[in-house]
Amino acid sequence: MRAQNLIFVTIAALLAAAPAQASVEINASPTKNMNCAGGTCSPTAKSAVLNTTDLANMLATSDVKITTGNGAVTITVSGPFSWTSTHRLTLDANLNVSFRAPVEVAGQGAVTIITSDGGTGGDVLFFPSGKLDFWDTGSNLVINGTSYTLVSDIASIASAYATGVNNIAVLALAKDYDAGPDGPYQNAAVPTDMEGQFEGLGHTISNLSVHGNGRGTGFFAQSNSGFSFIRDITLSNVNIVGGTNSLTGALGGALHSVITNTHASGHVSAGAGSSVGGLVGYSGQISNSDSSAIVTCTTHCNAGGLVGFGYQITRSSATGTVTVENAGVAGGLVGSLGNGQTLISQSYATGDVFSNQTNNTEAMGGLAGSALQDSTIVDSYALGAIHNAGTSSLGGLVGSGQADIISTSYATGGVEVGAPCCKNGHAGGLVGYAYHPDAYKNDYWDIDTSGRTSGCGKHKPKDACRHVDGLSDAALKSALPVGFNPAIWAQSPSINNGYPYLIANPPQ
Repeated sequence: MRAQNLIFVTIAALLAAAPAQASVEINASPTKNMNCAGGTCSPTAKSAVLNTTDLANMLATSDVKITTGNGAVTITVSGPFSWTSTHRLTLDANLNVSFRAPVEVAGQGAVTIITSDGGTGGDVLFFPSGKLDFWDTGSNLVINGTSYTLVSDIASIASAYATGVNNIAVLALAKDYDAGPDGPYQNAAVPTDMEGQFEGLGHTISNLSVHGNGRGTGFFAQSNSGFSFIRDITLSNVNIVGGTNSLTGALGGALHSVITNTHASGHVSAGAGSSVGGLVGYSGQISNSDSSAIVTCTTHCNAGGLVGFGYQITRSSATGTVTVENAGVAGGLVGSLGNGQTLISQSYATGDVFSNQTNNTEAMGGLAGSALQDSTIVDSYALGAIHNAGTSSLGGLVGSGQADIISTSYATGGVEVGAPCCKNGHAGGLVGYAYHPDAYKNDYWDIDTSGRTSGCGKHKPKDACRHVDGLSDAALKSALPVGFNPAIWAQSPSINNGYPYLIANPPQ
């Protein structure tokens, strides 16, 4: 597979996926600016439409290939359709192939998808209403030259990875799956290593329940390869309960895979000494993903709304609350951002972060509890409040800020401290404890909503926090702060409650 094309979704790709122009649209409108002959349909202008009924009628009698050209660079399915024959549909685009509506292969038909044919940076994109259903798992699916084995249930997924050589399998989920009748899985729904590829095709696995005492707890126990990927899957209404010293998340415990366009909701919890996240407990690369799961952990935890302990997070978000007890690290997006060229970029968190014990919590932040050395946070924000009952490093964006770079980011959440704080703790509107000089540039906190008159609770050296500026709530809502790139950030009174938002990662 063209891994670079399929894994990384650029801002340009997202914008090009919009159905406004330069696209072949497949929907219920009359066919327009399309020439169909000899089984191939090509646009005659940059804006073209192929009617879904016309397409289904052609597929009833022959294979059909849809291409781009004449200024049209993407193919967008914006209306539902299905066919029951054994014929193959090929979608061949210069850039993206996007699914904004469901497509059903209702017989034994086949699908081939090709992106970046003559272009670069293309991807297969599944939007919230889009998915690709296969009624027969014996059907053929090929994406950018890679053949996928279709599976329709969790047992088949687990078996494929367990029996694959070196736990390698290339799978695609054929349809939505309700895991509720399965009952609770022990430790993980897929307990062996996941290596290879898992393509969700825009589908949802709902009502997954996993209770474990193992190391990796969640849908996948673990994946050890950075060359594997997991993508285009939603885990809805999960109930994941990890044990002590576990790596726990809805999608998986320890996933070094490249993860993109994945989503989670429900409840995720773990015991003492764990790394727990709404999506993943311990992760490598995550992009274009989100979680609304409620996350809880007991003592000595790394807990985050999306990831417990993470390394690369781009264009992602978390909206659920995060709660830890004493001696924990907690963040609205990630508990701890690891060291060694790690990154949070164009991401945000809106959930509140809580500590419900009067003992020490190590660090709490609206975006990240702790950002370790050699890490970077850029073009990101946090709206959630910090509620702490004990001593800690508390920040609206980051609790403990050892990061080398934190720039063009902001926080609005209230930073609340209990009676013991802050004799041995530190609370700031942006960062609880800032360590490095010149790490901060064009960073802001909301003076009115945070309840903090200082951007940093403590800074070492003394000038480490000199580029962190406080703004009134009205000022933060009135215009983009100085240094914010208008190609990345936008602002509207009707979006994000008037606060700046990310163009490539708008609020849900």
